[in-house]
Amino acid sequence: MENYNDFNKRMQAEINALPIIFVFGQSAFDERQRQAGGKLIPVGAGGYCLPCDHGLIKETFERHEVERREALQDEGFARQAIRYELSNHEGSLSDALQSLGIDEEQAGDEPLRSIIAAVCNRFKTVW
Repeated sequence: MENYNDFNKRMQAEINALPIIFVFGQSAFDERQRQAGGKLIPVGAGGYCLPCDHGLIKETFERHEVERREALQDEGFARQAIRYELSNHEGSLSDALQSLGIDEEQAGDEPLRSIIAAVCNRFKTVW
């Protein structure tokens, strides 16, 4: 199984390869839309795409979500992911779990509950 860092790098490389146009501000948006020669569709986080690319982008993000959920079923991967995200979010458990797409119900189910408790104990984070 891929480790969490390699998983993230692969996901980021796939996202970077997508035909997403990033713009910030109305004048930049107007200019990019003019350059693209058509209507731009928002895909989130300041990103836009042409209508013909929307399906590919949506499919990629949906596939990434499925892959993340499946990978989190592996105890070693889940431990790495939670540890990494707790560090990344300065010990905020709710932010770490949200970044992994883990809701309260999932966090309360075994074996994820035990993994979270063990990682939190190591980080001295309240669980």
